[in-house]
Amino acid sequence: MTDASSPFSSKQARIIKRALAQLAGAKSFKPIRSLDDFGDVPFSRELQLTNHRMVLLSDRGMEQVEMIVATTVEVDPFKGLADYADIWSASWKTLEELVSNGQMAESAEEWLNHISGRINPQIQSRIVIVPFVGVELKGIDDLTLGSFKLLRPSTGHLETMGVDHEWANVSKVIEGYRDRELWLQGCVRGTPRVVESRFRTLADPPASE
Repeated sequence: MTDASSPFSSKQARIIKRALAQLAGAKSFKPIRSLDDFGDVPFSRELQLTNHRMVLLSDRGMEQVEMIVATTVEVDPFKGLADYADIWSASWKTLEELVSNGQMAESAEEWLNHISGRINPQIQSRIVIVPFVGVELKGIDDLTLGSFKLLRPSTGHLETMGVDHEWANVSKVIEGYRDRELWLQGCVRGTPRVVESRFRTLADPPASE
């Protein structure tokens, strides 16, 4: 049985536990002693370890990682605030750390704790601003549209939100707009990847049939 607070079903927990046990075995890895050891193994299977060490995942090892990630994504422990790539990246870095230390997680919950420590700090509410054309504001400086706001480009607005914009030379960019563009602003929660994807989805109008 799994803990009542665990997002995994008993079956899912067993799948991940079995995959972790496989990853703890030598058959999941191929040590590198010379360039010949790389053979035709894709570079994407390299695990960068501490002290300038490196190992390669075998076919068997790669299958276990894919199984762990796929099962975790199926559970969606981050409630859609992290995507497949986020979970894959966190899992890979976690594996590198564990292998470097000669360790391996022993349960789905332990594995989730490891990757959560990498993903949770990335999940934030972010304000996104993109250029917007096709609308003109007459007599007003901004217009609220549901969860979005249309506003006139202004460095003062960025400064009010505490955004450091000097490095991007925003003032020069605004001058180039020549009143043709507004800013579309919205707030989305998630990892950087999820925020970008969700904002694009919310901001893009549906295609006409």
